[in-house]
Amino acid sequence: LIIRLSAMGDTVHCLPVAAALKRRMPDVQVSWLVEPASAPLLQNNQAVDQVFILPKKKWLRFYQRVYEHFQFSAQKKHKHLMPIDQM
Repeated sequence: LIIRLSAMGDTVHCLPVAAALKRRMPDVQVSWLVEPASAPLLQNNQAVDQVFILPKKKWLRFYQRVYEHFQFSAQKKHKHLMPIDQM
């Protein structure tokens, strides 16, 4: 799970991370948590399998969604959850 909830430019700068993960581990599932404005950059991107959209104004729900995703990840046996910050 890649978490990048800031400006659209930050999402663009992090796209190579998803692409590199797919090149190194073609079977890896890359999920991304992002704000609505950046979602179009990730949807239909070959390096991103799933996009979770979180409006910035709903931070309280953010914690609940992350918790739910961690539970989902544990069930799916995702091996890596990756917050990308201060790149």
